[in-house]
Amino acid sequence: MADPPRPDLLATLTRAGHLDPARADALLDANPAERAIACRVLLDQAAEVLTDADIIRPTRSVLDLRLREVESLAAVLGRLASWWPQPGLDRLRLGDVLKVVDPGDAAFVVDLLVWGGWLQQEGGT
Repeated sequence: MADPPRPDLLATLTRAGHLDPARADALLDANPAERAIACRVLLDQAAEVLTDADIIRPTRSVLDLRLREVESLAAVLGRLASWWPQPGLDRLRLGDVLKVVDPGDAAFVVDLLVWGGWLQQEGGT
């Protein structure tokens, strides 16, 4: 069984700033599990900074979806269900499927995705 992570070492590894000699020593002394924990902490910190700066979107899971988003996806599936049996369509991305289905169905799906908040309305409104 691996040794438990050392909090003082993790604090040193995840401290903001340059890689000074103390952090370099801590990095060399850390076991793989401690390095993995430190990497996860640093990754989470970097993602938070990039999200706050509007460089990346916040991470969401399916449980973070609002009901309107789920309803819009269900409606999209319902509208396109008759197209799925065609060979190869089930492997395409939705954007590619919309290029080959009936233009009326494609326009309706886009409207559903705008309504659900997945797409911006044309013109940015």
